[in-house]
Amino acid sequence: MKKKYLILFSIFTILAFTCCSVDKDSFSEKPTPIDTHKPPNSYPGDNFDLFLKDHIVNSDVYGEGEILQNQNNNPRFLLSKRKWQGIPSIGVDRLGNLYAGWISGGNGESNENYLTISVSKDKGQSWDHDKLILAVSPEDSTRMKDPNFFKDKFGNLYLYWGKHVQKKNIAAKEWATTWYSKINLSDDGDTINFSPPRKIVEGIMLNKLFYSEFSDQVVFPVARWYEGNYQMHKPFIYKANYGNESLVDFKKTGAIPVPVAISQIHEHMVVQLKDSTYLGMVRTKDGIYYSKSKDGDTWDNSIKFTDLGATTPSRFYLGKLKSGRLVFIFNNDVNRSNMTVCLSEDDGLTWPYKILLDSTIGTQGGYGISYPDMIETDPGVLNIVYDYLRAPVGGIVLIKINEEDIINNRAVFLKSNISSLK
Repeated sequence: MKKKYLILFSIFTILAFTCCSVDKDSFSEKPTPIDTHKPPNSYPGDNFDLFLKDHIVNSDVYGEGEILQNQNNNPRFLLSKRKWQGIPSIGVDRLGNLYAGWISGGNGESNENYLTISVSKDKGQSWDHDKLILAVSPEDSTRMKDPNFFKDKFGNLYLYWGKHVQKKNIAAKEWATTWYSKINLSDDGDTINFSPPRKIVEGIMLNKLFYSEFSDQVVFPVARWYEGNYQMHKPFIYKANYGNESLVDFKKTGAIPVPVAISQIHEHMVVQLKDSTYLGMVRTKDGIYYSKSKDGDTWDNSIKFTDLGATTPSRFYLGKLKSGRLVFIFNNDVNRSNMTVCLSEDDGLTWPYKILLDSTIGTQGGYGISYPDMIETDPGVLNIVYDYLRAPVGGIVLIKINEEDIINNRAVFLKSNISSLK
């Protein structure tokens, strides 16, 4: 009997020691719930669909393209045939499934581009690829570009993307449009279902919209460029309000001013601060600039952002975490190198917390590492994606890092490839 108690005591001691000696500097995340892909029968807002059908007339000249499901064996889209890939974004549905989307096809950004969407049901440990492909005929002049994801306040997930339309001798065609579909996983978790695509707006909305903490309002960052008319060539702000079944009163309300001499591909992002005012950041030829606004409509003249050192003319990520801190992810260099994440506790006045994620440098004329996007899953768990040497490597990188590790200056994170050509 004594021997039996001695064995039990030994087992208890080992378990207690193991639990108490876990490395607290290691990355941690809550376990994945069972059957996260299986939705409930109904939930508040399941019939909400962002915009009514007559929100914008969907002209036939924008109708090119198709959305295809489960294309991982289609010879046209095989990973082995891809020459480059990049410009990634990430989303999460209300059940914790992760979605990643990026561009590939052709030799670079061209009319041969298509969009590919992957899904992970285990918090990014493994990915099912090419669950959706958005494509057009290579002979068409409609370029598919810039996929991203967002959720409405009910937790419904949306995929949105751009169509860059060349002249094509059709006067009715504008320069570019942003479209969306409401998406969710099928009951068996094998297929991404999608609603019929609808147009949001003229222009490109590469980065995530955000929801006001002070009203039932949604703010859209929509940009236009390369149209030969500076009055149309701006980082615009659109707003809409929640209605019973869709957003209502969608309209352009302002634009962040950028000097003409440095105006480029704007790719701006906006957050609302603790006093309800707005902070906006914009990509320019001279790096990243910022501006502030009391109402999101009228903006101060933009100023170069230098608080954290060098920035490069490339996409960045600006957002607000569940803790209330601002998060800023960018290339802390004049080139596309030094991917860095920073936190601010005082609405961007100071950025005391800073971690270098990746210092890779691309070849001369190459892309290095660039185009971060992020979503927060469990409170304080940051899921960051960016591209790594778009050609020839074509890496789509996922980094998971805890907010507390950034605050405590611990460069502890999980880094993995969602996809890679090599």
